[in-house]
Amino acid sequence: MNLEYRLSVKDYQEAYTANYKSQRTSYLFLWCLSVLVIGLGLLYLFAPTNGSFFFRILGLFFIGCGACLVPDFYYRFFMLGLWKNNPILRESVELHISEIGITYISQSIQTSIKWPVYSHFIETPNLFLIYPVQQVYGVLPKRAFSTREQALEFRRLLKIKLGKRRTVKSR
Repeated sequence: MNLEYRLSVKDYQEAYTANYKSQRTSYLFLWCLSVLVIGLGLLYLFAPTNGSFFFRILGLFFIGCGACLVPDFYYRFFMLGLWKNNPILRESVELHISEIGITYISQSIQTSIKWPVYSHFIETPNLFLIYPVQQVYGVLPKRAFSTREQALEFRRLLKIKLGKRRTVKSR
């Protein structure tokens, strides 16, 4: 099966979100930390401190830092900056899928990865995230498939080739 596609910033944002949400502990920790830091900021902002300007500025600083830690806020700005500063992410990609593995070809990168290397995949409404290792994934948009049947065939191939390895379906 041969596919060609170009990823968009929204694809990367969706992939980042699905990857992060699949790591529930980290995701919940970041949410709790952001709420704690925002709460601390509100405490500094509204606590009776005789109207000290320093504490009000410190409160606003903590609220800003806490807001930046919110995962759904963070990934939008992080991915947008990454997208703008890395032209490689905007290159067209050719993907060759075979019984042996997957070959990625772009203007800057060419790599082949055999099926036994892959640990798992995550499926979102618009993407497949395919993991050769725990924190590294390839992104394949479903729009790259010419038909729905081709996407179903690829999903079946992933399940066969990855065997009992972890498969996660993200919303």
